[in-house]
Amino acid sequence: GLHAIDVEQPDNPVALPGDYERDANIGDFRSLGAVADGRLLLVGPSGVYLTDVQNPAEPQLLGSYSTFGVIEQISLAADGRTAYVTGAAGDGLNLLDGQNPQSWQSVSRVAFDWASKPVVLGDVVAVTGWNNGLLLLDVSNSTKPLSLTQLDYDQLNGTPHGLFAWDESTVILNLLSGVMVIDMSEPTAVQENGRLSWDFSEYSLRDMVRAGDLLVSSGATDDDAPTGQLRLFDLSDLANPVWLSSLALPGRGEVITVVNNMAYVGWRELSCHH
Repeated sequence: GLHAIDVEQPDNPVALPGDYERDANIGDFRSLGAVADGRLLLVGPSGVYLTDVQNPAEPQLLGSYSTFGVIEQISLAADGRTAYVTGAAGDGLNLLDGQNPQSWQSVSRVAFDWASKPVVLGDVVAVTGWNNGLLLLDVSNSTKPLSLTQLDYDQLNGTPHGLFAWDESTVILNLLSGVMVIDMSEPTAVQENGRLSWDFSEYSLRDMVRAGDLLVSSGATDDDAPTGQLRLFDLSDLANPVWLSSLALPGRGEVITVVNNMAYVGWRELSCHH
């Protein structure tokens, strides 16, 4: 379901009494994004669902909009009027137009296997996929996205598993067994700016976030006795990322964010690999 939590006092978050329980026809919510006019777009397995949260204690479902196939993640343009949703297998990247916030519509689609959460940098959208590497698109015309650059597994020298915007021209690529710093100042000729690698069994990175010059990540070891880990990297020199420290977690860290020097990790229980 959808639950609203008041975090005005960060040392005392309060769950509001109302909630919007998931509908059996929607399934589990996978992701969400804030759009204009006090509304959220919720991502379910087969579409997006516009929800009014102007009264956070009583969220109201306004409408649902089908997309192609199973979708997992959503990112929004800066104006909150264009959404980019990605899915599993060959479901690719869908572009949704919300110029009329009451009537979001799919306007185009780009085929791409196992696409990650998109990164939006102005008129450029970057996305990764297990079988397709890294793809950069010009989305200045949302009805006709144009491919700018695509780097495959061999060119990346690793398996991409998502990416993170470091600043307006730099992304950090998660290679599971390492991180790669990519300069995107020229989207048609992106360049590797730095890299830090480790053995996959030592640490499988799942999510990451910026905190000043630090890259804070969550994940787990990937061996016969897996343990969760939080790792901190110094990226003050983007050409030379440095691993600073690690902390054991009670489970595999799947998602992470940092607020006021506090890292919050969503984790799940680990099982041994055989």
